[in-house]
Amino acid sequence: MLTSIITLFITILISTLLYFNLNTKTSLDELDNSKSFKEQFNELSNTEKSLNNVLLFVSNQKQKIIETEKTLNDLYTEKDKLEPIVNSDRKAIKAILEYQNTKIQENIFSDRTIGFILGVIGSLFASGIIAIVRFFYYKRKNNND
Repeated sequence: MLTSIITLFITILISTLLYFNLNTKTSLDELDNSKSFKEQFNELSNTEKSLNNVLLFVSNQKQKIIETEKTLNDLYTEKDKLEPIVNSDRKAIKAILEYQNTKIQENIFSDRTIGFILGVIGSLFASGIIAIVRFFYYKRKNNND
């Protein structure tokens, strides 16, 4: 990526320089014919300023690329430092979940047994209540007749 960006800027720089060079040659031919030395000098000064601006722009872009590359390298370094910590945390979490799963598997029989016994007791209790209600209902019905 860095190579592509530098190639792009160098291409722009060369294109600009060629453009100004061709422009300058054409301008020089015309200047020789029609302009005075002072006008030619002013135009060359303007061209020099434009080229300096282009060089400054390219220099600034190179500096930004260097800073970006440094930031990327810092991020890769930070990633390399944090990766073992993240992996160790994953291992610890996995071990905790496996331990919890083992405990659940160990307690599943007793939980189901207790649930079954409580279900039977609840059914017996409900049957007893129904029997008592029927008893009093039929007793009251027989007393009213």
